[in-house]
Amino acid sequence: MYRIFACAGFLPAFAVVCAFAQPTDNPVATHYTGPEGYPAWTDDIHWDQVFDVTAYGGGTGMNGTQNFVAFEAARDAAYAAGGGVIYFPAGNYSITLPDAGQGPGVGPQSRGLMLRSGTVIRGATPAGDRWARSTTAYSSDGELDLPTRLVFQRRSRVDESGTARTIPADWSLVGLRPEPGQGVKDVHRVGVAWIELDGATIYWGADYLWASTWNASTAWIGSRTKNNWPDATTPWSSRVPDGTHPGDTFCGPSSPATFTGSGAGRLVFGVKLTDAAVVNDFYWTDGRTANAKQGSFSIYRFAGRVAAYGSDVFIANTSIPLSANNFLYSQWTKNQSNVTQNRTMLWDYGNGIGIDVNKSLHGLGKPALPGSGYYEPGVVVRDNWVFSRGNKGYEISGQWAVVENNHNHRYYLGYTMPPAPYPSPGSTVPTWSDGWNCQTSGENSYDYMSRGYDLGGRNLWVDRCTVVNTGSTGNDGEGIMSQRHNNLDIYSWAFTDNRQYNQNLGSGTSGENGWIGGYGQNVFGLLLLRNINDNTIGHLQGSPGFWMLDMTAAGNLKNSGATANLSSAHNGLYLPKDFDSTNHTNAVPPPANLTVTPLGDHKGVQLDWMDTASNELGFRVERRINRGPWQIVAYRPAINQSKNLSITGNDSFSPTPIQQINNPRWVDYAAPREHRLEYRVFAINGHDDDSFVAGPTAPIGLPGPALTYAQWIARFPTGGADDPLDDPDRDGASNLVEFGQCGNDPVTPDTPMLPGVAMEGADLVFTYVRRPSASGVVVKPQYNAATPGVSDPGWTDAVHGVNGVTVSVAGDEVTVRIPAVIARFARLRVEQGL
Repeated sequence: MYRIFACAGFLPAFAVVCAFAQPTDNPVATHYTGPEGYPAWTDDIHWDQVFDVTAYGGGTGMNGTQNFVAFEAARDAAYAAGGGVIYFPAGNYSITLPDAGQGPGVGPQSRGLMLRSGTVIRGATPAGDRWARSTTAYSSDGELDLPTRLVFQRRSRVDESGTARTIPADWSLVGLRPEPGQGVKDVHRVGVAWIELDGATIYWGADYLWASTWNASTAWIGSRTKNNWPDATTPWSSRVPDGTHPGDTFCGPSSPATFTGSGAGRLVFGVKLTDAAVVNDFYWTDGRTANAKQGSFSIYRFAGRVAAYGSDVFIANTSIPLSANNFLYSQWTKNQSNVTQNRTMLWDYGNGIGIDVNKSLHGLGKPALPGSGYYEPGVVVRDNWVFSRGNKGYEISGQWAVVENNHNHRYYLGYTMPPAPYPSPGSTVPTWSDGWNCQTSGENSYDYMSRGYDLGGRNLWVDRCTVVNTGSTGNDGEGIMSQRHNNLDIYSWAFTDNRQYNQNLGSGTSGENGWIGGYGQNVFGLLLLRNINDNTIGHLQGSPGFWMLDMTAAGNLKNSGATANLSSAHNGLYLPKDFDSTNHTNAVPPPANLTVTPLGDHKGVQLDWMDTASNELGFRVERRINRGPWQIVAYRPAINQSKNLSITGNDSFSPTPIQQINNPRWVDYAAPREHRLEYRVFAINGHDDDSFVAGPTAPIGLPGPALTYAQWIARFPTGGADDPLDDPDRDGASNLVEFGQCGNDPVTPDTPMLPGVAMEGADLVFTYVRRPSASGVVVKPQYNAATPGVSDPGWTDAVHGVNGVTVSVAGDEVTVRIPAVIARFARLRVEQGL
């Protein structure tokens, strides 16, 4: 197992071909091969242990029940093996959920596709469009060309004209299955990758102290659950809450609601959710008169179409497109004036929350720091595309959280029905949904939560996110913002290069301008840099007495290019700094004492530095991989007013001292393993250039999963030209070598990892970065003066390491010295050690 390159002319020459019939790679690592990196914890999933549903009785020609049974069999086999992939090859698979006596997937005792710890659903790797959001523009892309599609069986309903329609079942979701005696907080490392879910959502919730049943719960809506539906014997009110159903969090906790934990490892990658909705037929949203029907249904307004609660969350490259299957129906409901009557309802898939991470369903808890569920570390949400009409595109909270390059495409929630494929396009028919007066000319003061991004958390960076057409006939129009729900404040945030477009996407769809910033919150560090919005950028104060510490702004514009309106509301204690108005181009002392420390679990890298300035706009944190281009991994707010304050927040919900909230630190949860990593940190003024820097740091590497040589080589399929030892292009380099050194697809090699050859005195030297993380893998540099095809033992071992010292840590740079006078060819041989 080796790679050969010619020494003559000092240029490496190699060609390696490899093709895998069944995917065993980490698809996240395969997709994100650039300087952006990816969360290292995804390497801990056993991608190499594949359990194909077609081997368990499933298939594209099987009925939905057979495929469900095959899924659970493959899942259980993967769990028994210590974790692995439940693989659906290319094709359409019908999914029929279990019938607990009330219909497939219906009622409190059914279930969805429930994942056990360490298990991931995976489809075939797409050959076509692999990006949910291909550009940073707001264009209505949102498509993924996915060859594997799971089609969930629907329930029948009729529209207002009596035509048969369908909606998802109660359990049309990919969920969690705890082991006996455990909770959802004990389910770790689950995921969905390269799959279209047709008619299903993803729900990975949190644990609370649960009541014995929904009906016994004193939580917010526990007493409003239906006691005769789906039938009087086993109604929803009798459900025993355990966190596996989206209704549990608001219907099932004991009082007061006490968060007890959430799991680690939540992966949603390359997923398309078509006609996804959480159905509410389990509690009454409005008046219960004699005319009300137990079978009434609507969109559940509090649950995300993708909902992931926990730490180590990566939701990326996922699309929730506009549905062509919305319809009008008739139902008894109450309006804002408490008048109950039969009204026209709109079943609107776009009226559910898009992506929710650690936020919406924590609404009953209090975000004390730490341990509230709002501040779970390692949240990364990037490159997603969500369609909405009403409600929120994204609700995201976490610590060391990155929200990057996402788009929320919207139709304005006005009086006029949007263009086709909505029903009755262009009409002004009044419609309702889930107790919201969605489209009425009266009662227009109601809050429809028609927002693009509703954010929370600590140490948050929001970058290059876009939104279009927020707002409703009520009082909303927020673009990328936060608000003081349950005393959530702004704790060390940065908003950079985001944009709220001012566009009209059809009759009656022109959105409000909204704002980018916060509302009615304490601010303990907020940087607003180069955002674009036609209304206001900044922080709108809701009441007196709020702190406004270390809030700075520069380069914010309107869509026309004019300078944006910057909110200057404050309480007089500390003033926001507008770096545009002060034309701040003064020198800024650079950071000092920059250190980088790998986290103990090898999931990321912590950076700490000393702030030596008192006039910075903020900080820019950069990383490079394998001597490649420098990549921005975070912006951080200024640390001037807050660094010497020992006071806490304004009440008991903010007990953490301020200097511990907004401090000179960042944790990079997108640092890949087994690579050479370097960091630098800039203090920036209004120019945001490279003038005032600390670093780069000495290179470090994060070791990958510990593997034996046998486990390492088992990642590769065998047979034919796919065999790891095969040489299909007859160049003397086997397929396995490319992975042995570079760890990725040899068709698109990781160029910076390849040796760079140069003369040093009478010797030829080249460097490479050690990549394997297998305990029994040995890499040997060798040379000969004959031909690259010479058989062993015609190769001589070179001096390995610096000055002959062997370097065995993954990610370390190794210098190899060979005598140029006799060498013509060299290779890196990978073999099994002792």
